[in-house]
Amino acid sequence: MLLIVSSGALYALRPILGLAIGLVYPGYFCDTRSLGSVLNVAGYDFEVSETACDVLAKDDAITIFVSETGKKEKTAVFKYDPGAEAFPKIVAADAHTARISLESISSIFFREDRVGSLSISYDIGRIYYPSVPATKTDER
Repeated sequence: MLLIVSSGALYALRPILGLAIGLVYPGYFCDTRSLGSVLNVAGYDFEVSETACDVLAKDDAITIFVSETGKKEKTAVFKYDPGAEAFPKIVAADAHTARISLESISSIFFREDRVGSLSISYDIGRIYYPSVPATKTDER
């Protein structure tokens, strides 16, 4: 069977085709950008990035990555829906512990309390939609 479609018909179907592509390839409508870095906190570097997706509804997430200072390999340790506040305060609590602080967030996708020799503590004033699981290992 031969199907001939005019370019006008394809143009008219463009919004539907975009939605179909977005459902098949979920990252198609997502944009990730770096919000900044915090360097040499207890011997580790932190990178904060935001991923904004817009398929059926607006979906934003902030992910915090950690790497040993001077190394390229990074590990995602915290992912959350920012609500109003996007960029966290990241400080050294002591020589082997980093503290990630936020006044309020919408929800948590996952969090890790340890990476290598680094312990991570969290100081979050309010979580509007608390959810479980709290760690990536619990998601499996």
